[in-house]
Amino acid sequence: MPLAKTGPTSTRTPPPRALLILGAVALLTALWLEFWVQRNDAFWLDESWTGAIVGQRSWIDTFHQVYWDVNAPLYYLLMHLWQGVFGLSDAAMRVPSLICAVLTPLALTFTPVESLPRAERLTWGAVTALWFPALCFAQEARCYALLLFVSALQTLAFLRLMHRPDTGRATVWAALGATAILTHYDAILLAAAQGMIYLAVHRLRAVKTWPAALAFLPAFGWLVFHLPRIQAFARPDIAWYSPLQPSQLWAVAGYIAGREPQLWALGFIAAGSLTLRFAWPGRGRMERGETSAWFALLAAAIGASVLITMGFFRPSFAFRYLTPFAPGILLGFVLTARLLAGQRAVYAFAALIVAFGALSGWALTAQHFRMAPRRYNFERASAALARSHPSRLVFLWDHPVDPVLHPEQLAALGGFFLHRAGAQIPVDAVILKPGEDPNIRLLSEAAPQGSAILWLYDSVVQGTAANRIRPAITHLDPSWGCRQYGSGRFGVLGCTRLTPGR
Repeated sequence: MPLAKTGPTSTRTPPPRALLILGAVALLTALWLEFWVQRNDAFWLDESWTGAIVGQRSWIDTFHQVYWDVNAPLYYLLMHLWQGVFGLSDAAMRVPSLICAVLTPLALTFTPVESLPRAERLTWGAVTALWFPALCFAQEARCYALLLFVSALQTLAFLRLMHRPDTGRATVWAALGATAILTHYDAILLAAAQGMIYLAVHRLRAVKTWPAALAFLPAFGWLVFHLPRIQAFARPDIAWYSPLQPSQLWAVAGYIAGREPQLWALGFIAAGSLTLRFAWPGRGRMERGETSAWFALLAAAIGASVLITMGFFRPSFAFRYLTPFAPGILLGFVLTARLLAGQRAVYAFAALIVAFGALSGWALTAQHFRMAPRRYNFERASAALARSHPSRLVFLWDHPVDPVLHPEQLAALGGFFLHRAGAQIPVDAVILKPGEDPNIRLLSEAAPQGSAILWLYDSVVQGTAANRIRPAITHLDPSWGCRQYGSGRFGVLGCTRLTPGR
């Protein structure tokens, strides 16, 4: 693209008052939506895993749970600290994600960046605040709100580093990259893409900042230590995702944009921006210093592309794994709107904010945010079982990953809600053998008096035993009473004895 000389006043030019007002409204709207989303929802399965891992009584037990899990450790360790002060309730466990969701757009908006004028930063912060997945992550006891926050800080640090390479800025960027990797392992693709671009653009100046790479040592040290567990979960025979299909690429693009309808809105904004460009010819070229912002988009696009491509060859892709790349891609929407609209870019920025706000608000109001996995919860089933005062729980998470899980992991998961409510009963986790009938195994394990049964399954997941042998506990033994608390693809079967003895 054509380059002009760097102008010293680009970052000091204040956005028009109307854009400031619109940006403030967007941030307040996002905050309200983040409070509103999932406000009464029970923990879904992944959040229950968080509780099971971080709710251990000691740091040693927590460390064991963190190591046995396949995910990166940082979020769990922070949440163990948090729950020690604020407890394990649904609301308390979701507050850290809400805090991260609030801080992310504020950081993007108010962190000084030489290559981004204030209007761009304001728009970037607003569209990130209103990005649909971010609104969902804000009230979820999982790592993704923290990951988005850290990745946003990493992208800001990369912008500053690309504008003026020095060891101090490189160290900040590397430390944030390591933090993102310790939050989610797929963030390594973003750090790798940014690092390669940094070396390719600045060459010898970048090489001279090599001591900054030492900041990555904690992340890579943990990766080496955790590699045996990661490899265990990567076994083809326990894969629970299906490989990505070409027909899903539109859905992938829709997720990156926030929702599929926003893809159409972005197309209309691009067309309108071009119209503005031709109607009011003027400055539409990027200044030399501002080109570093495009490198942030390029790094995010490369990292996301590698992750998506891997998803075609290995069953390892989920939409939420694109989170580390979201700040760079959302910045790309802002940069593209500015480039297309030229001197009237403020109108394109306003259109972006309105589109993200209106469509995200519509999606939430229409309850499109209630994605299927969030109906997969066993909090209500656990409460019902607790009322029967069992002396022991037999727990089966019917899932292909079971063979590589430690029994203490499954016991912590199955007993999380009972233990949180004060029912300190033992939990016996069942791990099925290949071809085994889960009904017969559960009845055998629950033979001792006072036992209760909890059986979870997702019928869409390949390798689920309930797809092969349907639940039939009451048919095989009428002395048991069972209730199905799940719906659709999700099974949450809770069983207690109707009569004493057997």
